Amino acid sequence: EMANNIAALSANMKERLPDNTRTFIHQTDDGIIFYGTRRSPPRLFVKWQGKEIDAKMPGPNDEFLGAHGDAIYFTHEQKIYKAIFTPSQGIVVSYVREIQSDELVYWGGFCTRIRDEKKIYIYRMCEDPYGDGVLINISDILSMELKRFHRGRAIFISREPNVTPSVLKVKKNVVVIKLSDCIIHAQESNRYIYFASESSLNALDTEQMTFLPPLQINEKKETTIICDIVGVHIGVITLRVNSYLMTAQLPFGYFEQPISSTHVVEDRVKEMSIDTSITVDSFDELSDQCCCSICSEVFGEDHVEWNIFQMFEIMRQMHSDSVEFVPRFLDCGHTFCEKCIYNDRVLINNLIKCPNCSNATILTNRRQLAKNFAILSMAEQLMKTRSDPKVVCRSCEIKFSPSSVRMCIKEDCVTFNQLICLSCVVDGGHGGHVVKYDVKLEKIRNELREEITEICSRVEEKKQNVLDITDTLVQMTKRLKMNISHSGIPPQVIGQLDSLASEQDVNEYREIVVDLAKTIIDKCDTIAGAFNTAMETATVCG
Repeated sequence: EMANNIAALSANMKERLPDNTRTFIHQTDDGIIFYGTRRSPPRLFVKWQGKEIDAKMPGPNDEFLGAHGDAIYFTHEQKIYKAIFTPSQGIVVSYVREIQSDELVYWGGFCTRIRDEKKIYIYRMCEDPYGDGVLINISDILSMELKRFHRGRAIFISREPNVTPSVLKVKKNVVVIKLSDCIIHAQESNRYIYFASESSLNALDTEQMTFLPPLQINEKKETTIICDIVGVHIGVITLRVNSYLMTAQLPFGYFEQPISSTHVVEDRVKEMSIDTSITVDSFDELSDQCCCSICSEVFGEDHVEWNIFQMFEIMRQMHSDSVEFVPRFLDCGHTFCEKCIYNDRVLINNLIKCPNCSNATILTNRRQLAKNFAILSMAEQLMKTRSDPKVVCRSCEIKFSPSSVRMCIKEDCVTFNQLICLSCVVDGGHGGHVVKYDVKLEKIRNELREEITEICSRVEEKKQNVLDITDTLVQMTKRLKMNISHSGIPPQVIGQLDSLASEQDVNEYREIVVDLAKTIIDKCDTIAGAFNTAMETATVCG
């Protein structure tokens, strides 16, 4: 901590902003940072995977006023437009509505209209100017400066020099804050409102209506000025400090945990319990999001109450005694566990090369990377909501979720190639010879197993066919051998030569012997040729 009970906020440089250029920067709720310039022609662009992706703007003199949800809102010729970025479509600009004749549009993305000269109607640019917003009596806000509209309340500032920020007045639709000159940032998705003055940052909890202890940018430069608060995304605040765009991990309690992550898990689990045919795929897809893509470990950290999730604790003990699998952001936006990021093969000379996109992240110390609290929350919630039993432990016959069982790979074990739960892994002493039960991999294995079984069946069929033919050939060979052994020129042929009485008898006898010999030789040649061909084929196949 620093002096005067001000905590240090360690900021990391994201990029240097161009000099002599008036650049407006906004961050949407999905974490996308939009850059806008007023130079002619105006630009609205996003930096994505090392490239600047430009939007097609409606014309010059655009005013970039604020971000709501996943869109940035701006005006052009008395019209309101919004821009949304997706990696597949780039920046999509769409027309929203006309600006009303009695309507004022403010920096920060909200609007006002006067009603009955005594009331002011306040609403956001993304809302209906007639049906949304709140009415406020002008008498309540005299001499005060309207700065933001946040969660149905108008935020007014009462400026006083050298004053500690404090909440001066709270009404149903009005909050008045007393402070010195500062920059203010509010997002509808975050209950905290942030105020920056020089190098210090204050946060107002709008549910408790109290200011948290101030934070100080921990920079060694003599003059550190926070010029703008760009946005807060899952606990990481993006600031414009001097001529740099910087990021810093806010301390726990200075930002609102993403509600969507918990709802996503609960909704997905509800969906999985409805249709058992999609249970494995849905569960496995969600589990993949909660695992490091390098080591496949489930994200988590030591402060989680592992005793509540006994199975997950057993899994952790099986793989590591002390290593944390904390999800941490790289500058490119990809998330990996702390163990893999700080591995000597990934972290070289204070530089991390992203395994997914190869973009570089520069480190100044080991703990500067921001935690991905959304993924961490999903992983923790996943442990709580694993209540959809679909896989049976072959040891205790109890059903478990697919990720709560292991497969035995020891061939001489009684549970070889069977699924057993984590409790039976420990109780049965199987810890040294089990592997994770990966549903997708197991499905692929089953498909391959069926394919190989079919191939083996065809091979056996062909082999049996050859064996049957071979047996037939053996029988035929025996018969041929017997026939051949009895074939030949009879011995008595020579003995009968003495009985030949004339030359004519000799010639006739020669013809008979030659014909008989030719018949026997042709038969032998045919059989020998057939056998030679069969032998050559058998040799090639063998």
